[in-house]
Amino acid sequence: MTVTFTCQRCGECCHSFLKNHGNGVHGLNLQADETHLFPKEHVKPLYAVGKGRHRLRRGETITYQLDMDTCPHYTDGKRCAIYNKRPNVCQSFPFALEVVSGNCPVIKRQVTDDKPFILETGGLKSEFEAVERHRKYLAPYMDLPLWIYDLDKQDWRKCK
Repeated sequence: MTVTFTCQRCGECCHSFLKNHGNGVHGLNLQADETHLFPKEHVKPLYAVGKGRHRLRRGETITYQLDMDTCPHYTDGKRCAIYNKRPNVCQSFPFALEVVSGNCPVIKRQVTDDKPFILETGGLKSEFEAVERHRKYLAPYMDLPLWIYDLDKQDWRKCK
């Protein structure tokens, strides 16, 4: 099956950020240079590299997260108020590093089961460029001991 994607600007990607992925509750992923786009009190750490056996003792935060379920820049008119400077994760939606999001209604309408599919990528150059920027941003840290911050428990957990 071939799946096509053209963004309908429906805004579904602008809410339901807070999810439990089995290692705690996490929000919208932000790179360090994107945190200024959001209210400071709602930006929390997401991933850190550091030392510690059971608790993170010394570490460097490498990515951050929004602790809100809906983006504060999503307007009543179903528009992004910062569209031209939105975070990289928003630019790449519905794609992440290795997956296609099931939150996107355009994808949901076409993919109704777990069968493999081919994605028609003709008009998606900017989305794939955003995925590649995120991959390059994370690359230097992938072989280091990673920790993830759980918004629910307000504490760090060691990544497996």
